[in-house]
Amino acid sequence: MRWGLKSSLQEALTDRNVEKSLESTPSWPTLDPMEVRFCPGCSHVVPPHYLYCPQCGQELGRSPDLAALLDRCLQPLEEMERRNDRYRLGLLLSRLELLDEGLALFLEERRKDSPAPYR
Repeated sequence: MRWGLKSSLQEALTDRNVEKSLESTPSWPTLDPMEVRFCPGCSHVVPPHYLYCPQCGQELGRSPDLAALLDRCLQPLEEMERRNDRYRLGLLLSRLELLDEGLALFLEERRKDSPAPYR
């Protein structure tokens, strides 16, 4: 071929050129899950800096902070977990006291049963 179309076509299909074209394509921005917002009109995921929903055009306004919302929702569960932990610690403490009393009785009985040491 005179025009070099064959070599141009082969060069275009090489892995190196495909990699270059992939590098030059813009990547989608990644969103922090704590910054994701949803449109109140259509429930479409909207980046936090948008003022209007790109899907339905509804004005978004200021949305609540997702981290603060999660903290507020999880607070009762965390308090319940702390109460359960305190209850379990109380049970363990009472069992430990019973073991301590049993050990004291056992040692006292051993002292009574053992012969006096030679002096």
